[in-house]
Amino acid sequence: RIDCGTSPPVDIDELRQGDAILGQLLRSFDIARNEDTHLIELATHFQPLLAKVGDAVEEEQINFRDPDQIRRWLDQAEGLLLAELLRGEA
Repeated sequence: RIDCGTSPPVDIDELRQGDAILGQLLRSFDIARNEDTHLIELATHFQPLLAKVGDAVEEEQINFRDPDQIRRWLDQAEGLLLAELLRGEA
């Protein structure tokens, strides 16, 4: 059995400009993504996790101090979050 679903195209830029919570969230992603200082500050919230799994993180070459890596994760998180939130609206 195969289930297929479709949805109309979404204009993310239009959503980003909106006053709703989703627009505010997307603008927050943009602010964090475009400033290394914000990315590094975001990474500080992972310190408790790093304290617990530090060796495993190093083995996987995950660097929470690398703004480019954090930026990629943020992009992925934004995409996943948008997909979930927009699926709820469909």
